[in-house]
Amino acid sequence: PVDRAVQVGDHVVVTVGAGGLLKLRASAGTNASIEHQVPDTTELNVLEGPVDANGYRWWRVSDGGSVEGWAAEGDSTDRWLTPLE
Repeated sequence: PVDRAVQVGDHVVVTVGAGGLLKLRASAGTNASIEHQVPDTTELNVLEGPVDANGYRWWRVSDGGSVEGWAAEGDSTDRWLTPLE
């Protein structure tokens, strides 16, 4: 993992903590339906974004297969998507 902002085209790892799940939503925003939940350490590709909504920065991510959706990058104290080099 590297300490920088997420960018389109990045390969990222989910960093929600052991036992945590990151919600992937149908669109950017906390009111959108939850399409998938992915566990900590899942690797994803960033396809689109960012979109700022509901106090979060959102990115459209995919596992390269059937899992795709919009994920929040993090909050004021924790990063949930961390770029890999």
